[in-house]
This record gives sequence, structure tokens and C-alpha cells, in this order.
Amino acid sequence: MPTHVNLLSQITNAIVLLPAVYVFTLMWLIPDGEKYVPGLILLACIFGCGGVIAKKKQYQVLTNQRPFLLALTSLTAYGLLTYFWKGESWTTLRAFTAITLYAWLISGQTFKTHHVRLLLLISGGCLSAISAYQAASGYDRISGFINPIPFATALATMTLLIALITVRTSHLAIKLIGATLVLLLFISTLLTQTRGVIVPIILIGIAGVTFKLLTSKIKLAGKVSIGLLIGLSAFLTTITAIEDRIDHTLLEMQRIQSGDLSSSIGLRIQMWSASIKLVSDKPLLGHGELHESALAKLEAKGKVDESLFQYSPSHYHNQFLDFLVKQGAIGLALLLLTISLGLRAVYLNSFEPKAWLPAVLIVLTYVAASLSDVPLRHPNTIYMFIVSLIMLSAISQSEIPSPKNNLLKAQ
Repeated sequence: MPTHVNLLSQITNAIVLLPAVYVFTLMWLIPDGEKYVPGLILLACIFGCGGVIAKKKQYQVLTNQRPFLLALTSLTAYGLLTYFWKGESWTTLRAFTAITLYAWLISGQTFKTHHVRLLLLISGGCLSAISAYQAASGYDRISGFINPIPFATALATMTLLIALITVRTSHLAIKLIGATLVLLLFISTLLTQTRGVIVPIILIGIAGVTFKLLTSKIKLAGKVSIGLLIGLSAFLTTITAIEDRIDHTLLEMQRIQSGDLSSSIGLRIQMWSASIKLVSDKPLLGHGELHESALAKLEAKGKVDESLFQYSPSHYHNQFLDFLVKQGAIGLALLLLTISLGLRAVYLNSFEPKAWLPAVLIVLTYVAASLSDVPLRHPNTIYMFIVSLIMLSAISQSEIPSPKNNLLKAQ
């Protein structure tokens, strides 16, 4: 009987963790892969509600995570209210609803460091594989099965995380695999030709390499040589991979200087300007999907260019402005609170004190991408972001003992 009970527990754990594994791996290899995540989460909830998972929750981990979970729940609930009141993106709302349920389900559990590391390496392999396939197939901009911009966000996130794994590990095999994946993922990021992600990841990378060299015991001449080698290699790789994009950017800047705002950058400038006008009309609660009719009124009054109205933006290419337009100051406050409390949960993780750095890298990447896109509008990047914070807030270097006073009894 004990053997059967143990087997049932292992099967239940595997099913409960399946959505997290899927989000980092198969979701990127299957067309419309993100659509299957809510179904997997429902399956995990069915199997996880039997009490087996609840008995394995660590009280301290759950205590650290609870403010983050409550903020995420409030953000999702407010999104539901906005959806039924003023309309909103059902795709985004479904993703937030599903991942909120899943975050509560796996909250309080711990994840072994080497398991998370293995998952990230496999994820890097999956992202590299689909990128290589599309590059070989002649895609102008690789995009996975979604869109170049959120795909670039995922690539950049994984590049930085695996770079951190590679630097920290002492295992030669992991260093070689990690270094190879970092190179492949960085090149893949360049091949998305997503300027709003490429520039930040290069800047973050430069800061990381500089810090590592300054704090290392290598002699000054060696530090300078390594820094120049890495910098020159990155520069040549970037110039070669996105030469056409650079030329296109320069051409767009010339058009903007001549007053033509119908280019990609010009339209973004118009969206940001229009969003500020829209926010001033309904600063607290936002417009919801009614932002389209509000934009039409601005165009009729001559306050926005006709090229923007014809473009008919579904979002405003800035995560924070987009939240302000559609969900008002309340929605933006809940978003910022959720991100901040997610970082706090990771920082308070006493089982792995160094978990805060990868969490900061993830948030920096998403914030940088948010300045010119909406990564928390796309299901793929929503799932990756929330699951990453939950796992990092509960990552542990070893198996945690579970004395009775540290267990959260099943409700």
C-alpha cells in the first residue's frame, strides 16, 4: 500500500508540474501552443486538489508568496471587471486567469535548483531549435509561432538566465552547453530584428560582463583583453545580423525629421502621444476596448494624425501606457504592485539567497521590452513571466525537510 501511495503522489506531482514544464518547452515548438496551457492547468488543478500537493507546501515559502499571489489575483479580477464592463482582450484575460489559478496551485512548493537549471537549459534548446528552423527556412524575421517582439522577449530572457547559469556553475559540461546556448539565443534574438529588445539585452549584457570582469581576480591586462574580445565579437555579430534593420532605422529617422510619422517608429511616437491624450479623459478607470472610439474622436478633432487612425492600433506599444489607457491608474498600479511583490517574494527566499539576481534580470528584460511593446498582453510571455517568479521564489538548493510545524495543513 505505501508503494501505491508513493506512486500516486509522484504521478500527481508530475501532472501538477506539467504546465510549468510545458510553458518553457513544448509551448514554443507547437503552432498556437499557448492555447493548450489553460487545459493543462485545469488538469493540474483536478489532480492537485486531492490534498497531496497541499501537504507538501512550505509555510515560509507560501507566506513570502502570498502578497504576490493576492496582487496577481487582484490584477486578474480587475481585468475581469474591465472586460465585462468596457470590453478587453479575452486572450490576455484568459491567460491571466489560468496562470493565477496555477500560481495558487503550485504556491508553497519548493523546486530544486538543479531541476530548474535543467528546465532552463532544455527551454533554451527548444527556443534555439525553432529559431534555427525558421532561419534556415528563410524567414525575414524569426518569430516562433507568435510575433517577433514577444518571441524576442522570451529569447532575451532565456539568454540572460542561461548566461547566469553558465557563469555560476563549476561543471565544465554545463558551461559548454550553456555558452553554446547563450550564443545561439543571442543570435536568434538579433534575427528577430526587434530593436526594443536587442538594445536592452546588449546593454544588460555589457553591464553584466563589466561587473564580472571588475570583480574577478584576473590581471588588468587579461580583463581588458577579454572585455575587448567579447565586445568586438558582440559588435560584429550585431552589425552583421541586423545591418538591414539599422539602415531601415536610419531611413525612418529621416522620415520623422521631415514630418512623416507613418513609419514603424513614427507610428509608435504617435501612439504614445495619443495614449497620453486618452488617459487624460479617463485617468482612473481607463477606456477598455472603448479606446478605439475615443481615438476616432481625437482624429475627428484633428488631435491625432490620420495615419494612426487608419492603423487602428489594438494596443499602444508600451505596456504601461497601454494599461493606463485601457484600465486606468488602478490597473497600472495593480500591475506594478504585482511585479514588485513578485520580486519581493524572490528576495525573501531564504532557501536560495542568490535567486534575486535572475529575477531582476527577468524583470529588467520585460520592463525594457515594455517600453516599445506589450509583453504582458501576449499569453506566451505572460506564462513565462509569472511561472518564472513563482519558481524563483521557491527555488531551493536541496530537499527541504518538512517538520509538522512547517507544513501547511490541507484546508
